[in-house]
Amino acid sequence: MDEYEQLQRLRELWSRAIMTWGQIFIPLGAAIIAFFVSKLPDFANRGGGTPFLFIGWALFTLCMAYWRWIVHQIDRQIVGMYPRMLELEKERKMETQTAYYYRNLSKKSLKHLANKLEIPFDELKNTDFREFKRKVAQKGDNPYDVLLDVWDKFLYDSVTSREHSFQDWVVGILIVVFLIAIILGSKLGWFS
Repeated sequence: MDEYEQLQRLRELWSRAIMTWGQIFIPLGAAIIAFFVSKLPDFANRGGGTPFLFIGWALFTLCMAYWRWIVHQIDRQIVGMYPRMLELEKERKMETQTAYYYRNLSKKSLKHLANKLEIPFDELKNTDFREFKRKVAQKGDNPYDVLLDVWDKFLYDSVTSREHSFQDWVVGILIVVFLIAIILGSKLGWFS
């Protein structure tokens, strides 16, 4: 098995690991909530409902924070493989991962490219990879080298979060909503 195939398998393995972590921690978070809500009447009758729910909220928060942290660590490993994948695809005249990298460039990477290639930003951000290759070739540059230059300049920040930020926001909103519900419920006497 050559290096390119190894990188692809490693990328698949890590992508699968991200999915597996989600399949573990999402049900675990739901189980924590369900357990603490179902046991709430026992503690509320003794006047300890609010502290009990705060413990549940803390466990849920730790669980979700760990899940998001581990996913970001795995994703960072995947993103770290992009420059080598670009180099290998350049050698082989392939473009699978190169096109993926291009489609997921961050806004600042696209602005850098637009300035470097003297293409209006709005035009470049709506340009697919085939058209990008054509425009780069017209300027006398190699698209792989241009994208490797973007990596060299921005490294891990050269790409977007690829939906990881959205998941972070959802988890953050859930944590805040649960905290507000506990505080509000405590003030209104729901748990005593």
